[in-house]
Amino acid sequence: MTNEEWFEGVTSELVARSPFRRSEYFKRFASGALPTAQAWVHLSQHYLLIAWFPRIFSGIHARCDDLDVRKDCARHLLVEDLGYFEGKVGGTPDHDELYRRIGDDLGYPRSVYATITPIPEMAAIVDYFKTMAHELPWSASLCATALIEEEVGREGRGRRDQGSDPEAHPHGRGPGRRRGRHARDASAARALRRRAHAAIPRRVSGRPGAVAGDRWCGRA
Repeated sequence: MTNEEWFEGVTSELVARSPFRRSEYFKRFASGALPTAQAWVHLSQHYLLIAWFPRIFSGIHARCDDLDVRKDCARHLLVEDLGYFEGKVGGTPDHDELYRRIGDDLGYPRSVYATITPIPEMAAIVDYFKTMAHELPWSASLCATALIEEEVGREGRGRRDQGSDPEAHPHGRGPGRRRGRHARDASAARALRRRAHAAIPRRVSGRPGAVAGDRWCGRA
């Protein structure tokens, strides 16, 4: 079994255990059953997550002593903050722009993004992202990003059913995204095998969904 195959197995197991994905709220979101206003509550909060996510990679890059991993982090940042497709910087819109297009599809003006306020649970997630960027061992943080992104990526299905273009989702399954995730996941697998930080990403996995999902369930 290769490192990548092993890591894919660990990731799939942890994502399958996510309490958020088993919740009634997530089932309603994934089926497209939420009214637009309720879907916007979810999506606007996740915009804050998307806005902070690249900074985790910045922190990992700054603290990492492995050149190959730093290269993978740099490539991932290109995808997130500049848009990167088939070797071309700017080949796709950056993720901030892609997420604003979700609001376009749902009929919300772009001016509302400046007024989004995190609910307490999302504020806690963002605060933990800061811990991942600056305090956790870089290898543990890298592994945790793979688990978080895999969980968040399931939104693309629900967004499609809510009436928005699934290809615009910043954590969708397009070629550029798959390539960037493969490089990061390969680095995470090497780091997890080498440094034995499995316990940390296991604690981190599911945290965004499990913490904030309960609040969104109440609003749905």
